[in-house]
Amino acid sequence: MMDYGIDSNIPQYSLRIYQDYFVIDETIDTISIRAVPERGEEFVYGDAQFVKALKSYMLPQVLTVYGQPSQVFLRTHAGDLPGWLPFSLLLAYPVQRILVEYDGPIGEEEKHYGPLEEGEVIRVCPWRSEINLWLWSPDNARTIARVTGGYIDVGDYRSLEEATGLSIEQFYQTFSQPDNQTCLETPADLWGG
Repeated sequence: MMDYGIDSNIPQYSLRIYQDYFVIDETIDTISIRAVPERGEEFVYGDAQFVKALKSYMLPQVLTVYGQPSQVFLRTHAGDLPGWLPFSLLLAYPVQRILVEYDGPIGEEEKHYGPLEEGEVIRVCPWRSEINLWLWSPDNARTIARVTGGYIDVGDYRSLEEATGLSIEQFYQTFSQPDNQTCLETPADLWGG
C-alpha cells in the first residue's frame, strides 16, 4: 500500500487540513481527511470561522445528509492526563463506507485539565472539535481499526447508549437540528480516575 498526503493551511478560516490517499494496486482504496481548528500554533476549538468553513462536515449537517448512523461510539477520560482531557465521538456509516470522528477537549469553553471528581459529569461538545473523516472503497468491507490504520480501536470506546443513556435515534433527533450547540453528558465515573 502506498500513502500520498497533502497538508494545507488556510489561516483566514483557522483551518489546517491533512489529506491522505491510500493506494492499493494503483487504485485509491481509502481517503482520510483531518480538519483541525488551528490559528498559528494554537488550537481554537469552537472557532466561528472554522465552523463556517466546515459547515458541511459539522455534526448536524452530516446527520441531515446521511441520516442515523449505524453505530455511535464515545471515548473520553476523567483521569489525570498530561494536558487537557479529550473526547472522541465516532459515527459509523458502514453501508456508505463513511466514518466520521469529532475529536476535541471536554467542556464548553476552556480546555479542562483533569482529574475529575467522583460524581462529576463530562460534557462532550461536538461543535468544539476537529473533524476526521474516512472514506473507503465500496469493494471492501472493513473494520474501523483497518479503515483508520489502527488509529481507532473501538475497544477503547463505549456505545453511545452505554456512555450517555441516549439511543441513536434520540441522538439523531437532538443533534441533526441546524446550528446545534448541544453537548452530550456522560458520568465521569464511567471513564476512570
